[in-house]
Amino acid sequence: PPTTPGGTPVTPPAPALPERGVTMEMYNNIPGMTLNRLLYNKKFRSKTPDSTRKIPGLVSPLNIANNYGLRLTTYYVAPETGKYTFYVSGDDQCRLSISSDDDPKNLRPIVQFKSGLATRPNEWNKDPSQKSAPMTLSRGQVYYVEALMKEGPGGDHISVGVKLPSGVLQRPIANNDVYIKPPGPIGVTPSTPEKGVTMEVYKNILGNTLSSLTTNPKYPSKPDVTTKIKKLKAPQNAGDLYGVRLTAYYVAPKTGTYVFYVSGDDQCKLSLSTDNKPEHLRTIVIFPKNFWTNRNQWNKHPKQKSRPIRLVKGKAYYLEAVMKEGKGGDHLSVGVRLPGRLRPKPISKEDVYVRPPAPGTAVVGGTTIPENGVTFEKWRNIPSKALSRLITDPRFPGKPDVSKKIRRLSIRPNQGNSYGVRLTTYYVAPNTGTYRFYVAGDNQCQLSLSSDEKPENLKILVMFPVNRWSSPNNFKQ
Repeated sequence: PPTTPGGTPVTPPAPALPERGVTMEMYNNIPGMTLNRLLYNKKFRSKTPDSTRKIPGLVSPLNIANNYGLRLTTYYVAPETGKYTFYVSGDDQCRLSISSDDDPKNLRPIVQFKSGLATRPNEWNKDPSQKSAPMTLSRGQVYYVEALMKEGPGGDHISVGVKLPSGVLQRPIANNDVYIKPPGPIGVTPSTPEKGVTMEVYKNILGNTLSSLTTNPKYPSKPDVTTKIKKLKAPQNAGDLYGVRLTAYYVAPKTGTYVFYVSGDDQCKLSLSTDNKPEHLRTIVIFPKNFWTNRNQWNKHPKQKSRPIRLVKGKAYYLEAVMKEGKGGDHLSVGVRLPGRLRPKPISKEDVYVRPPAPGTAVVGGTTIPENGVTFEKWRNIPSKALSRLITDPRFPGKPDVSKKIRRLSIRPNQGNSYGVRLTTYYVAPNTGTYRFYVAGDNQCQLSLSSDEKPENLKILVMFPVNRWSSPNNFKQ
């Protein structure tokens, strides 16, 4: 290692962290409200903006000037794998483009305002031309993004939002996921989990029952206000004739039996998913009609609390709380009685997230969220029943024809002929003691187990003779 002249070892500097943010370029003195006036301007085509600066996210300052064009560029790191829908709010005409990777040369438009369209700030659903078609992105992959806006006279702004595969609406996109420079291929390294709660408000809705909110055309996809708050507690006495929805991912701080409570005015409902997916929500608390409580009053009525529910430490659960206010006082908060405790208390802000922590990400108190499952790899067109034909194939092990996640150490029978399969996983022993492993399969099979979590320490435990096989799940044939 390098040393000082006196012989003291020199510690090399830590690598610089990627810089989060968005580059904003401004092109002044361009009349007109259409993007073509910007795109064909000499300054824009020669990439010589009048000013360039960094902003924190994909949201421009409001009402900067008149007769100018704006270009926002950034590198977006997808926090999840699946279908994304992007949204643009802006005034005047706007366009959003995204690359298939981190190369700007691969940009393609996905949103373009129709001529004459302008929206208010954070107005996401005024016109269908504001949103993209669903598109698949991969968690941890870097994508280059460009947003353009051309301003004539009057108000001016642009912001970009997204609906994640998990169903979470980030409007605008979370600042944690955008970078000034490409952070480089980061594989499946997740971005930092974002603590907090998403609050959506639906204004000017008559009635004090939940049905008056849930049957309104605005609910749930067109809230009047979307914002982030710190806790599962809505502001008190915010108005009359409105509804509110709070959504978050709750990370259980302990394994055990939980009881959830709701305090609210007027009618309220609490739903909890069996995992981190909104589609698995089920109602666990619902107030009777015309029932309400004081702030943080947890035991006024038996319908305020859920039945006991078992949760697992470190696992993320999607949670939704809804309240419909008529007139008078209004509030909503969610509490919990933790395992081993006698009384409920408001859910801690340390345990709720706007975006679900990715599997393997450290969360509260060092708790991690392991990703259950098995990696399935398949190599096609390999004749013979002998394992040696798979192991000596030049594609094995690094170039499978199929690679995906499955739930168990078991594959669907009779998938075809002349192929090989490898299943890999990390097995967490549930007890201390002596174990015996069995294999059922057709044709020749082999099972290996490591002495720890390192693949290089694998040793063979089970090996079928050539031409031996068993029927499905027959472990003693």
